[in-house]
Amino acid sequence: MKDENWPSCVVFAERLASRFYRVLPHGHVELEELKSAALLGLVEARNRYKEGTGATFQTFAYLRIRGAMCDFLRSERRVSGNRAPEKPESPAPLELPDPEFTILGSAHAAPEAGSMEEAVELRLAVRKIASALSTVEDKQRQVVLKHYFEDKSFSEIGNELGGIAKATVCRYHRKALNVLREEFREVA
Repeated sequence: MKDENWPSCVVFAERLASRFYRVLPHGHVELEELKSAALLGLVEARNRYKEGTGATFQTFAYLRIRGAMCDFLRSERRVSGNRAPEKPESPAPLELPDPEFTILGSAHAAPEAGSMEEAVELRLAVRKIASALSTVEDKQRQVVLKHYFEDKSFSEIGNELGGIAKATVCRYHRKALNVLREEFREVA
């Protein structure tokens, strides 16, 4: 990693911290604390990174930064103990680009027996899926949402979409998954 790239790496780490912070239940940690953890992860990534390992520095740093923030959240949880919350804590509502995605929003509810890290990971995944689904054509998106989030068969979906044949629904499904696969390939 070259020193002239360091300022952009710092910005990258701070943006990751901001994204992470937005999906945390409010009141658990301050954004600045999370940014500090991210910067510590960045420094650790810089010290550990070896060129020629097959991963770019940004990929390596992303994983280490995310890990440092999760470590920080775990340590905060241990420090605060198993305190009883003053009022019920729940994640902030997930802002999705379309009312259809309220189905996705319900799928991101805090895990029953999960940790805060799992809740954050789940909410980040839901945001990625919602963003990727926004690139899919309307009927294809409806097929994916109805099939995976409403647990409907292709025949049922065809009937709901105005008597479309099951084969057509299958084709919409396949096309949607191909678009989503490409979206996630670009992210990775």
